[in-house]
Amino acid sequence: MTPWSNVVQNLTVVIQWHELTDNDQAIIQELAVRVAGRTDWVEEFIDNDYLREVREGTMTLEQAEAAIRNIRARRRDLEAEWAQVLRPPTERGSTEDWSRSFSIVIAEVAATDPEVQDFRSTHLGVELLQLDEVDAWVKQQQATDGSATRWVTCPEGEVGSPAGHAERSAKLLRYGTLDDWEHSVPTAHDRVLDKLRVISERLAGSLPWQAPQATTWVLTGITPVARVLDVHSAETSTPYGTFKSITLTIDPRLSPGRLATAYQQARQTLLHTGRVQPLRGRSPALVEFVHTHRGPSDWPRLHRLWKDEERQGWSHADAMNRAYRDAIDWLLHDSEGQSP
Repeated sequence: MTPWSNVVQNLTVVIQWHELTDNDQAIIQELAVRVAGRTDWVEEFIDNDYLREVREGTMTLEQAEAAIRNIRARRRDLEAEWAQVLRPPTERGSTEDWSRSFSIVIAEVAATDPEVQDFRSTHLGVELLQLDEVDAWVKQQQATDGSATRWVTCPEGEVGSPAGHAERSAKLLRYGTLDDWEHSVPTAHDRVLDKLRVISERLAGSLPWQAPQATTWVLTGITPVARVLDVHSAETSTPYGTFKSITLTIDPRLSPGRLATAYQQARQTLLHTGRVQPLRGRSPALVEFVHTHRGPSDWPRLHRLWKDEERQGWSHADAMNRAYRDAIDWLLHDSEGQSP
């Protein structure tokens, strides 16, 4: 059992953080006695606005305690359900096995494509290339095809504009080699490598392949791995804040459990934590209030306006300013799971 001295210390932190009035402090202390000093219950009491209801007489402490108990029971049930969802896959066959089978079938279907068959028979002969031969074959064919075509793109509506306004670019054939890196070469219009580029880009647009995989497959017959689940995480730091995102590309036949596991792993890696606390307490209302009243330029004025609306608030403008800055920092920067 938690020593009462620790309970008092934790309650003091909660009271100071929320800047409670003497009357609210008395309510909190009475609740703490009822719940054996569990400060997490006290936090839920405040976050769910039960403190205000008890203060205003629309709810008793007994009712508030029962409501919190129900909330926590529902949360335990939900966590148990998620534990079932997020457990390791138990279906027969792994995602990797399914992905390999899927990849083989796709490659067999693609091999019947008339343009693929024509390119292979015309430019590769009886046998396809080995992977370690691809780079040399591409470079030799590049020399045979001649100089790359430069495509000119004029700004829309400015076809007759000076040439200096136009953009010049080449179309690239992208392919993979033995070193597992993506390579690319510019192509000459309607020559061999350009025809290969057109085929690989078309395949990549209609199959779960990337263009370099498709090019290498046409040349070697090596089956690309068709991803049934692809996870891409991004983190962008700007002068305005740090913005993070996770993009999932999913075969709809993937089970919800495997999808949830992949998302949970990506989320933990990106956020460096298993749990992110929400923006709690009065912080969301404060951010909206400051925005509505034309920005954080005059904190004494904002503090008076806040009090005029009879909102439960901070004892002075500086404390209100700090709370606002903490909330903005949480919203725009890596919070590492902390909540203002």
